[in-house]
Amino acid sequence: MAWKIDCERGETHVLYRPIELAHRLGVSVETVNRYRREGFIDAHPMGSGFLFSENQIEEFLQLQKEKGRSLGSRNKDKEEVNTIYV
Repeated sequence: MAWKIDCERGETHVLYRPIELAHRLGVSVETVNRYRREGFIDAHPMGSGFLFSENQIEEFLQLQKEKGRSLGSRNKDKEEVNTIYV
């Protein structure tokens, strides 16, 4: 469940934990953490973990779309390979 936080300027920010973002993107939590470590997506440090804002996620998805990359397609690729080579 995403966290909604109201800031001083009257804006509401939606924040996601890595597991929630992984589910949304169709990738593993390890992949989300790798994206963060490698600088593909920014995160807010919170305690011993990280949270991802809706704005950061949208920027990341837009960049991936512009580069022609799809997310969570690993299994689809395997199915295509299996179909082609069986």
